Amino acid sequence: MRRGTREQWPDWFGKLVSYWHRNHSVVITLNYDTLIERCVVGQYLFTNGEVAEGRWFWSWLYPVPLTPVAPIMGDQGVAGDPETVQLFKLHGSVNWFYSGTTSFSGEPVYCLPVDVWKDDSSQRNKGLDAAVSGKTPLVIPPLTEKTQYFQNQIVRRIWQRAGNEPLMAQRVFILGYSLPETDLTFRFFLSQTMRILQDAELATTQYWVADLNKEVVARLRSAIPTDLKISTKYAGVASPIPSLANAIVSQAL
Repeated sequence: MRRGTREQWPDWFGKLVSYWHRNHSVVITLNYDTLIERCVVGQYLFTNGEVAEGRWFWSWLYPVPLTPVAPIMGDQGVAGDPETVQLFKLHGSVNWFYSGTTSFSGEPVYCLPVDVWKDDSSQRNKGLDAAVSGKTPLVIPPLTEKTQYFQNQIVRRIWQRAGNEPLMAQRVFILGYSLPETDLTFRFFLSQTMRILQDAELATTQYWVADLNKEVVARLRSAIPTDLKISTKYAGVASPIPSLANAIVSQAL
């Protein structure tokens, strides 16, 4: 990730994140990295290289509140709740920390501030790492069975909240997720959400798949017990995600 953030973000990615921010979009991701957070920080939190008022702005990306490390170190942040992207990270994140034990049901999950894009030292110099010394990044591996992680109330709440979001969506974009047969947890997550839509006769959502492998469309249909409206225009083509991102931003869909 550090190698990828040494240069400016790709133009299509910056425009897409800006679109998400302006439209208060819901983003559900299975990635652990902090590229989205860093792009938001780079675009909206910092002005002319200086930290703008509202330093903890990025932490409001997470709809399910975590425990920020900065208050432990004496930084109380700022008041307010800015409207921006709602980022549900189903598999945790490299800047989230917990004890690492197999039983952490009632534990808080601590989050470190993200670094500025193109600068990996900005937050480490503040000494915040000491607050999570001895703790482990909360990264849920791509296992067939993830039950032990759902014992934690924070993780469970993130999945529950994320499962409700498609019920209100007019469009759902699936970007670069192959939906492997072995990912039973997420396949069940999708099927349950779609079953609720079907039972409520609300299955009018338009789905867009962007993936190099066109077989993802067939996997999606097999995983979900309902007649989905799926656009395959960006499935099995070159540069599918940048192409779809540019179409979203330009409102060409």
